[in-house]
Amino acid sequence: MQSALSHPVARVCVDVHLPHLDRPFDYLVPPELSSQAQPGVRVRVRFAGRLVQGFVLSRNQASTHRLQPIERVFSDLPVLTPQIARLCREVADRYAGTMAEVVKAAVPPRHARAENAARARDDHPASAASPVWSATDDPWAAYTGGDGLLKRLAAPTNTRVVWSPRPDEDPAERITDMVTAALPRGPVVIVAPNAREVNRIHCALKSRFDARRICLLTADQGPQARYSAFVHALTGRCDIVVGTRAAAFAPVDSPAALLCWEDVDESLVDPQRPGWHAREVMALRAGMNDATSLVVGGFARSVETQGWVEAGWAVSLTPTRPVIRTWAPRVKADPTESTAAASHARIRDRVFPVVRAAIAAGPVLVQVPRRGYVPNLVCQNCREPARCPTCAGPLTLASAQAQPHCSWCRSDPVTVAAGTAVAAGTAYSCRNCGSQQLRAAAVGVDRTAEELTRSFPGVPIVSSSGDHMVHQVDDTPAVVIATPGSEPDAPGGYTAVVLLDAASMASRPGLRSSEGTLRRWMYAANKARPGSSVIIAASPTLGLVQAFLRWDSAWWAARDLAERSELHLPPTVRSATIEAGTETLLGVVEQLQPIDHPSWRFIGPIPLEDQRSRLLLSAPRAQGHAFVSAIKEVAAEHSKSTKLQSLQVRVDPYHWGVDT
Repeated sequence: MQSALSHPVARVCVDVHLPHLDRPFDYLVPPELSSQAQPGVRVRVRFAGRLVQGFVLSRNQASTHRLQPIERVFSDLPVLTPQIARLCREVADRYAGTMAEVVKAAVPPRHARAENAARARDDHPASAASPVWSATDDPWAAYTGGDGLLKRLAAPTNTRVVWSPRPDEDPAERITDMVTAALPRGPVVIVAPNAREVNRIHCALKSRFDARRICLLTADQGPQARYSAFVHALTGRCDIVVGTRAAAFAPVDSPAALLCWEDVDESLVDPQRPGWHAREVMALRAGMNDATSLVVGGFARSVETQGWVEAGWAVSLTPTRPVIRTWAPRVKADPTESTAAASHARIRDRVFPVVRAAIAAGPVLVQVPRRGYVPNLVCQNCREPARCPTCAGPLTLASAQAQPHCSWCRSDPVTVAAGTAVAAGTAYSCRNCGSQQLRAAAVGVDRTAEELTRSFPGVPIVSSSGDHMVHQVDDTPAVVIATPGSEPDAPGGYTAVVLLDAASMASRPGLRSSEGTLRRWMYAANKARPGSSVIIAASPTLGLVQAFLRWDSAWWAARDLAERSELHLPPTVRSATIEAGTETLLGVVEQLQPIDHPSWRFIGPIPLEDQRSRLLLSAPRAQGHAFVSAIKEVAAEHSKSTKLQSLQVRVDPYHWGVDT
């Protein structure tokens, strides 16, 4: 412990998010607070005339500045450990953000009652013995190179693995295997995209480990429960942490292994500045310790992790082809189904007998990409998207009896024309051709359920979507209609899986659409019983459908990565987006272009809404450090000047372009 006499200066990371103030500031430690104001504790200080919170990073002997005293120490618990502080600094530099922004995500808000209760408890299960992995009936033998994975995790090495699970197995069980192998060396941190996946992994872990050894860190826990779990991990009362994206900063010392599940999911990207991805945070954290292993897994492989494999930074772990041929579901691509999106029959004649036979043996899963009844309406004559005459928003239909309404302003286009009220019953008129007839451009869960009720009378229909999620169904005959990600679990698996509107999903624009679509298909197919039929409503000639038919997401990721390399698109280049006014962005281009990097590319400014524009920038990965540093320097210059408009910067954004 450092005293006020020998180390009277505290270096503090203040909670200020301006780029030009992204540095620690020195404060005087009053003698009465010296024993508490140790590195890692949360304090309150005066900054620019107002009181703000911060964290003590270190205690020093002297400072060259005239210092103000620390106003208050909230608790003597060092919640920001040196390792996490270093990680926050690296993440901030990686994404051109400020350390205060990252620390805010890494350390949850203090809850005094939870902290006091957690510190008073004495339930440390560290003496509990860990289960020992047995090679008898080893499921990892089905993987290329899988026989040595658990041995490498058990050894003090920095193994880096990109893992694609078998089509028939529960990934939570394999994650538990990896935890079993690595835990004798130290703590293990597991990150999953949502609370549902976290709970599934948690249940698998509890089947082998004492529940007191496991901490849950999720956003939906509530402030008290989340902070209590954070303190348990911080004080060493648990050695397995499983949670959503912020768990990547779990306060455990020198973790033996970091496991990231389903890194393709957008939920692992922090929506707040600077927009870090949990996968990249865990990769940076693994690089800080030579004995920390990293495993990134998912049904669909991301182009980023495929780049790791091709660069030799990580190894690929996939099932052998004979295992895939044996255990993969029987997938059939039916292009005739892709024309049924807006028709009266959601399941066509060739598929109907397969579904009817499967229902007799148990539940059948039907995946529909969209929720609601009819989420998009178009003109019957010219197929022009139907727009609200008030705000130009898209028109939707809530039910068969409802009138079309705007999904933005909720106005009724039948009684509103060009912003003027007219007599009720007036038909909507297309702006392009004048037609008054509408048709569905896409069909949602509710209408699909309505139509399948007529197709399968007497069979229970279960709907599950984000608005009303069903977590589990039994093994009795039923038709389960679900949006991607909300598919209920069936204890014995589904007797058949039908993927409707797959052709429209495969043709969506955007760099991220293909890997996300493939993940949704494979996630649903994984819920089918071994040997069951999976019918996908798309042409088998599509490359994405071929990857699904072969259960080979690594092949698709390699192909996608090669195409992006030719086109100089992320992640083969470092990228960034900057949003501001058009004139401001033109000035940004002038500031960056004089730098001697002719390979940097500038696209824009591209006009957006609210008189703002977006600038797209990219640079070769070899120049990534200089690229990010230059962007951060420009952002800092704008933030410290009241005459310049502030910039919204995102480095390596999840979405690339304008239509995000």
